[in-house]
Amino acid sequence: EIGYNMQNKGKDITSFGVVSKVRGITREKKAGHTGTLDPMATGVLPIMLGGATRFLNYLPDSDKGYRADFAWQDYDTLDITGEVTGEYDVAVSIDDVESALVEFRGEIVANSAYVFRCQR
Repeated sequence: EIGYNMQNKGKDITSFGVVSKVRGITREKKAGHTGTLDPMATGVLPIMLGGATRFLNYLPDSDKGYRADFAWQDYDTLDITGEVTGEYDVAVSIDDVESALVEFRGEIVANSAYVFRCQR
């Protein structure tokens, strides 16, 4: 059988974990997702089942889109899994955010959060 399933991936589960659950529910041995979402991210995760998995390599590459809520805090792990080490009251406008995002556009090298470096 061939199938395509859209899942709303919750926080604290990996993309592989979602595929594994779908595989168990559908009793389909072959299943794969079209792109990884970070474990802490939520969002739509397209999953292909059965014979449809053959087409995963033919899907066009596309950029991910993110929506973010900002909390002006520092964490000891550099991500929200750690302890808060500082909180700040900050008032910003859309123009302030757009101006700050300029340096994050294009090709960049990012440091991984402490917790992920320790897990490797």
